[in-house]
Amino acid sequence: MFHVRLLALFLCSVLLPLGATAQTIQLPQTGQTTCYESYASGAPVGESGAPLANCTDTGQDGEHQAGMAWPDPRFTVTYCDGDSPCASQDADCDGDPGTDVVTDNLTGLMWPRSGDVDGTSTAWQESLRFDTDLALCGHVDWHMPNFNEMYSLVNSGV
Repeated sequence: MFHVRLLALFLCSVLLPLGATAQTIQLPQTGQTTCYESYASGAPVGESGAPLANCTDTGQDGEHQAGMAWPDPRFTVTYCDGDSPCASQDADCDGDPGTDVVTDNLTGLMWPRSGDVDGTSTAWQESLRFDTDLALCGHVDWHMPNFNEMYSLVNSGV
């Protein structure tokens, strides 16, 4: 029992240093602008889930539309010649979408413009190995997106 307490104390001291405080993050808007009827509002079964004409006093995200506003444009393409961005961003300097990247201006996430960067389709495990060796448009820190990174791209209003 002593070892478990000592380990817990050690982990707390490593994970929660003295003076550590929680930081606030800015969550983006979901894109949701419509509100829907719910069972809780007393709608008859079968009518629940129907869009409401007015979101007032529903407490739903379509009413509040809280969060950080999306930039315009949300996504930008950076044309590259493989190793670095093209001198002019007016057009793709090498004509190869496999060397270009797309940036989400809201989250900062970036991915290859073409899903076929190496010219072949690959299985998931092969893709995991491939991205660690990928050098594209001046970046070498590629990784497969996790669930939260993928979900951050969803527009719930579409």
